[in-house]
Amino acid sequence: MSENNELNEDASLGYQNLFQELYVIVIDENKNEYYDVIKENGLDEKYTLNLEGYSNLILKNMTSTMKDPVISDPDLTKINGMDARTVTIMGTVDGLDIYWVMSFIEGRKQFYQIMSWTLASKKEAHKAKLEKMVRSLKELDRSVTK
Repeated sequence: MSENNELNEDASLGYQNLFQELYVIVIDENKNEYYDVIKENGLDEKYTLNLEGYSNLILKNMTSTMKDPVISDPDLTKINGMDARTVTIMGTVDGLDIYWVMSFIEGRKQFYQIMSWTLASKKEAHKAKLEKMVRSLKELDRSVTK
């Protein structure tokens, strides 16, 4: 995979394999900033100030532009010692059927989204790789000082 920092403007990291149609990005957000935004916008009754609320907000925003999105129930797990929620999504964006695997992870001071995706037609061929990618995050000391 080759680095591509243009897959998402909010991503701190992005990689792609154009030949296999495989993509992954990582977005990190300060937990206190998330809490402030939720409170300031009066969303704290709808979105809890924890990993569940964070993941629900991101999923709602992400799937709002998709045609016929199907979201799996979250797999509640730990990724390298951190609480995580992982979901799969099938949906259509710009006429393309896409399959995503997403993990939402709660670090010490950050929430992380790891999003990997491929064409729906390549789901079975790449499912294991996509799942491995979203479960690979390790929080470094430098990533918690933002």
